[in-house]
Amino acid sequence: VLILLVGYQIEPLLQAICAWQPEKVVLVLNEYYAKKEPGKEWGNFVAETILRMVQHRGASPPAIGQLVLQAASARPSA
Repeated sequence: VLILLVGYQIEPLLQAICAWQPEKVVLVLNEYYAKKEPGKEWGNFVAETILRMVQHRGASPPAIGQLVLQAASARPSA
């Protein structure tokens, strides 16, 4: 299992997947990205990109899961 923290640049993630060739990948995503893009949508794009890359290389595609972290809410001061 390869657990990846997903930011704005996915090239390092793709390189890690090529190097490690994991059977399972877990994408850890922010709740939102730039311009209020939902993390789930960004995760779907990243997952599709991973699958296309792996299939292009002729390798077996990994199972891909996603975990979206919610932003911490500000607590009112006492």
